[in-house]
Amino acid sequence: MSAAPLPANESERLRNLYHYSILDSLPEKAFDSIVEFAANFFQVPIATIGFVDKNRQWFKAIRGLDLCGTEREIAFSAHTILNNEPMVIPDAKQDLRFNLNPMVTGEPFIRFYAGVPLVTTEDYNIGTLCLIDHQPREMNQSQLDRLQHLAELVTVRLGLRLASLKLSEATAKMQPKVLVKSSLFQAETGMATLLATAGRRR
Repeated sequence: MSAAPLPANESERLRNLYHYSILDSLPEKAFDSIVEFAANFFQVPIATIGFVDKNRQWFKAIRGLDLCGTEREIAFSAHTILNNEPMVIPDAKQDLRFNLNPMVTGEPFIRFYAGVPLVTTEDYNIGTLCLIDHQPREMNQSQLDRLQHLAELVTVRLGLRLASLKLSEATAKMQPKVLVKSSLFQAETGMATLLATAGRRR
C-alpha cells in the first residue's frame, strides 16, 4: 500500500475547503439524496460524498457504510483529488497502491472503486463523489460521464449552501441594526405624539 502524495497546492486547497464550512456539519437531505441516487443508479452497495481534510477523509453523506470518515492515509479519495479526472479501480486487490489497504483486506472489503473529484469554482479539488463495490467491475464512458455530472451537482449544491450561510450571517448582523432603528423610530414617534398632545392641552 502506498499513501497518496500531497497535492502541490495543498495549503491553498485546505484553505478553500475550510472556506465552505462543510466539515463536521449535520446531515443534509440534498447531499443524502445524491448518494442514494448514485447507489441505486449504478447498482453499487456503497456511495459516498467525502471531503479530504489535513489528516482525514470526512463523509458528508454516505450510503451502505456506518462510518463518518477514515484516516487520510488509507483513503482512496486522497489519490482521486490529485487529478481532475475520474479515478477507477476495477479490482483493488490487483492494484499495488491499494492491495494491502486495510479497507481492501478487511471491512468493507473494497474491490471496485470509482471516484470523481469535487472541483470548486476556485478550481480546488476538496473532496470526492465515490462508488464502491465488493466485487470487481468496470465502467464505460457513458457511466463515467453520468458520475461526473453528479459530482458537478454536488459542487453546485456546495456553492448554494455557502451562499445561504453567508446570507444567514448577513441577516443576523443586520437584525440588531434593524431593531435599533425600529426602537429609535418608535421613540421619535412617541415623542412627537407627546409633544402634539401637550400642544393641544395648552
